[in-house]
Amino acid sequence: MQNLLKIVRTCSAFIIWLANTNALNNGQASKPALGWSSWNYYETDISEALITSIADGFVSTGLRDAGYKYINLDAGVWLPQRALDGTLQVDSSKFPSGLANLSSYLESKGLFLGLYTDLSNREVGNVCGSGPGSFGHYAADARTIAVESRAKFLKIDYCAYYKSNGNSTQPSINTQQYYWAQFRDALNKTGHPLYLYTCPRSFQNGISGSIYDGPPRNWTAKLRTELSNCMLTEYHNAQDTWTSAMSNLDALLDLGIPSAVGPGFWQDADMLQTCNFGKGKTPGTGMTQTEYNATFATWAVLASQMIISADPREVALQHPHCLRLLLNTELLAINQDSGGLPPTLLFHRNNTMAFSRRLHDKSIAVVVLNRNDNGGATAVHVTRQALGISIGAHCRVRDLLQHRTALPAGTPTKRAVPGPIVAVNLVPHEAAALRITCV
Repeated sequence: MQNLLKIVRTCSAFIIWLANTNALNNGQASKPALGWSSWNYYETDISEALITSIADGFVSTGLRDAGYKYINLDAGVWLPQRALDGTLQVDSSKFPSGLANLSSYLESKGLFLGLYTDLSNREVGNVCGSGPGSFGHYAADARTIAVESRAKFLKIDYCAYYKSNGNSTQPSINTQQYYWAQFRDALNKTGHPLYLYTCPRSFQNGISGSIYDGPPRNWTAKLRTELSNCMLTEYHNAQDTWTSAMSNLDALLDLGIPSAVGPGFWQDADMLQTCNFGKGKTPGTGMTQTEYNATFATWAVLASQMIISADPREVALQHPHCLRLLLNTELLAINQDSGGLPPTLLFHRNNTMAFSRRLHDKSIAVVVLNRNDNGGATAVHVTRQALGISIGAHCRVRDLLQHRTALPAGTPTKRAVPGPIVAVNLVPHEAAALRITCV
């Protein structure tokens, strides 16, 4: 009987918590985040000197002015043990001036500090290289991160939960949801809103492999948008390879809910490896410029947050052509469009794909992708009917990668039957990114 009463009390407390759960509603993420993360290139080998130099590089290369504003420190910031009062401790050997001073420096450059933690219950030791876990320390860690460090972006991982015998396990996704919501509520209570990025671990079977990170399919748009501003969705951690990028694209298509996408919540297929060319610490021998063009354009039209990881100083010196891609304001405008509408998958056939997104000025962004690994150029067409363009409309087609207009404004395009408005020949791993404006 006592056990039964205990169960009833636990269930009642959980129901009361659900009834009083606060939605995120933090006024953040009016557009997908644009920024940089330390993980793919440096992993935990980060320091105050490195981050200030990276920030200077964002200014000198024009990346800041192009819209990238978050400088996110992933794992490697915190000491492996909390202070006596239970708070997180920054590694002062790496960040001697402290995180608040680093935040001030970034803000003086027109940039914002992003930080990282993990929901593990490990009290001592590194979890994903990030120091102790935040389990049960939500209020204290929210204050450390949002108030004292003045971070404007927070990534919350879920690497593991440790049992009393020291073995790690993965709590159910519903249990994870409960803990994330507690952390979210603690952040809300600080009065210092930040862009909240969560990394669920749902361990599902996907369309092209096992899903490591990502929300479960049954998480509704309402649940997702109430929990965070963005959720990682991937089959495995991003590597600097074409195969990895396409795998995570599949995960996004598998688990994403278009109705959830819009101001306040965006999707993410993991940090971009664009312009790393195999030099980062995460695995992968690098991609070609054609492949970087394709992944960057695809992430843009999908309204994914776009967090790059290449060192801007090295890219400027060694790969100026790739820097031009990162600075492609026409592609970034597609991603940051004020209309805030979700993307659409037009088709996926014969290893070719096409996506579209309607923009605030009634133009339409289209990205066509050839995922074939071999063979010559493939002809890919997108019809007017697929885009909802009338047969008699006069259209201008702008190539966003080549920066040229394919059809001058006012060119008649009337046809007796619906015909292709987009007709491109793409070699393997190539994409075309277009903006179509019709009158």
